[in-house]
Amino acid sequence: MTHPHKNRRIVIAVTAALLAGAVGAQASGVALQPLSAEDVDTAKLSGELACGFGVDAQQTIMLAHGDVASEDAAQGIVKVNGAVKTVSAPGGFDAMIEGARFKGNGVSIVIKVTGEATGDGESPPRPATLTFAGMEGATNIEGQWTCGP
Repeated sequence: MTHPHKNRRIVIAVTAALLAGAVGAQASGVALQPLSAEDVDTAKLSGELACGFGVDAQQTIMLAHGDVASEDAAQGIVKVNGAVKTVSAPGGFDAMIEGARFKGNGVSIVIKVTGEATGDGESPPRPATLTFAGMEGATNIEGQWTCGP
């Protein structure tokens, strides 16, 4: 017979390994992971310009592309508990700059810009909050929203 404490240690170790690199891991069971180059390439997002949300400049948690001066929906991706999900928001690139509400594949993502740009240049990041809700659970993450070429 296996000792119950041994099984508990195994579950804790496996859970910790699964959540390594995850952002927004909460008791609800949702973990948003940084997108890889392969995730982005596989998604084949169309659109002239992009917006991305990240906790830091090195890891993008959510990415969306859209066309300027377009009514076509912006298309985005997010990795939830290891699975890449596609989402969309109405209004193209122009509608994403100040934040947006994305929906699709059973998830909702709201990007709310919370302050002024924190840098110079053509596409400086702005402080923002990403609110995720889906069947996996819900979480809020503070980070940066960056839009541009």
